[in-house]
Amino acid sequence: MLNTKLGGQRMETTGNVLRTSKFWRGYYDREDSGERAKPPGSASDFRFELPCGPRYSLRVEYALDSWGITLLLVDVASEETHELGWWDESRWHPYALRWDELMLLHRYWESSGDGGVAAERVLLLSPFVGIGMEEREDLAIRRQFLARALQSLGVADSREAQVLGEQALRPPSEDDYSWVSDPRVGWLFSGEYPCYSLRNHEHTGASEPRFPFEHFAQLLIDTVA
Repeated sequence: MLNTKLGGQRMETTGNVLRTSKFWRGYYDREDSGERAKPPGSASDFRFELPCGPRYSLRVEYALDSWGITLLLVDVASEETHELGWWDESRWHPYALRWDELMLLHRYWESSGDGGVAAERVLLLSPFVGIGMEEREDLAIRRQFLARALQSLGVADSREAQVLGEQALRPPSEDDYSWVSDPRVGWLFSGEYPCYSLRNHEHTGASEPRFPFEHFAQLLIDTVA
């Protein structure tokens, strides 16, 4: 069962906030402030834990009042966290995942439990998927996959699910972004302006957030072990 912490209290989200179109409209569109899913009298932060094998989990933190979504990799044993990417109002660096990696996680979650929970987790992670210039022809098909996931949760009819699916998966603002495999660290994502992702060589300086390549590679290995 997928859980979230809201206002310091743990609550089950299946059948609750993630099963409402209001939540997804606010989650995918930072301009849609009037649709943010803030229950009356609640705090303004959500935390979603997405287990990925025995050692690691992914964590999505969603702040409503100042609209921001952060993706973290968590070492469960040590409680150490690593920032993978984020969306905010001004300086976003969200693109941390390849579509193939998202599908790998989806298969893992489907095989580990409830298909509805797997759909929720994929939908939470979809804004962090980078679409390279070599993948543009597949964008419509992938958006349809997400639209069907939304419909499977019963949160939207086909027309609204189509709109939300388009918002859930967007290519970078620059049209030269590509995924390139590096023999030392794995897949990298960037273009001439490399600041929409941490997953590149440009974000390896002492003052820059570092993408946790080794931890992330092990997380993926754990999900197919």
